[in-house]
Amino acid sequence: MAEKKEIVEEKNKKERRRIIRILEVILSLLLLLLIYLLYLYYQFLVGKGPGIAEKGRAEVKPLIYMMSIYGTGGRDTPLFNRPNGVALDGERIYVADTGNNRVCVFDREGRFLFSFGGLGVAKGKVGESLSWRPGKFHYPYGIDVSDEGNIYVADTLNWRVQVFNKKGKPLFWFPQADEGEQAQVYPLGIDVYRNRVYVVDGYKKRVAVFSLEGKYLFSLGEKGELAGMLRGPLSVAVGKDDVVYITGKLNLDLAAYQPIGKIFWVRGRPVKNNEDRFFGLPAGVAVDGKGYIYVVDAFSFDIKIFNPRGELLATVGKRGEDALEFNFARGIKAYKNMLAVADMENDRIQIFKVDWEELKKIEEKFK
Repeated sequence: MAEKKEIVEEKNKKERRRIIRILEVILSLLLLLLIYLLYLYYQFLVGKGPGIAEKGRAEVKPLIYMMSIYGTGGRDTPLFNRPNGVALDGERIYVADTGNNRVCVFDREGRFLFSFGGLGVAKGKVGESLSWRPGKFHYPYGIDVSDEGNIYVADTLNWRVQVFNKKGKPLFWFPQADEGEQAQVYPLGIDVYRNRVYVVDGYKKRVAVFSLEGKYLFSLGEKGELAGMLRGPLSVAVGKDDVVYITGKLNLDLAAYQPIGKIFWVRGRPVKNNEDRFFGLPAGVAVDGKGYIYVVDAFSFDIKIFNPRGELLATVGKRGEDALEFNFARGIKAYKNMLAVADMENDRIQIFKVDWEELKKIEEKFK
């Protein structure tokens, strides 16, 4: 009996050891599967998923808030860092993520598609190592997209405009060093309109105009402190009848230039000390599909809306972090009845829809 009992116990021990080995194998396989799933997640989903967008609906006539985009949701750099520029077309939203030296591209629902860039220095201090190559940025500021889908980026501290195809592949940059002093720019705001590229030159205090291929054509504006002259220009947009609108941070104005370069009208003026200001700091300007003009005012924390005659129709916004609130916003772009605002210090992009019927009602009061 004792011998049989020992045999049974030995069999039970062997069975327990066999079950434990099986469980160890199963746990090992499960662990490997988990590691593989995590690999797939980080390899294919993180940074290529929906991005960080917050949708909602709020309205301060005539603007209707649609959503905010805060970043890509990627593994390494998930959030924007002080974005200065934004653009949009019928399919996509393009963000100059200035602090991260990159461009991020989203669909119109705020889903992240891809990004490109990274720090590259072309103009540095004496003895500083230069690391620039096509596709790298040093403080990308303004951004716009052509009708063909090419992306134009003001690579500000590298003193050039870089051009990419719709997939983010570098195509060319301008102006080249051999094009002469007149063509050289310190680019800030940028607007691609029809077959021309309008670039705010912060160094020469002008708007330099190039072809889509980067050939220098002519300049608009004259440096000075008189009405409509350019002193600290920041942003440019072209509207109906090829009128060019330029904002200035030192003259604190919005100037409308006729295509021949003659000043059409001016809103705002330089101020001293604590004088009343029309603008706090007119940072960005955009023109929508009906010709209405939008100026994002960084120091007044609002958007001022004008008709093509320069009449102020509405002011929307205040300082804050909620929808239709801003914190030192910089860039603004329009596409048909959609607006995108680079809300810089809130590290986000706000998207709005314009109620054209409401704007028309407001405008009729001026007639």
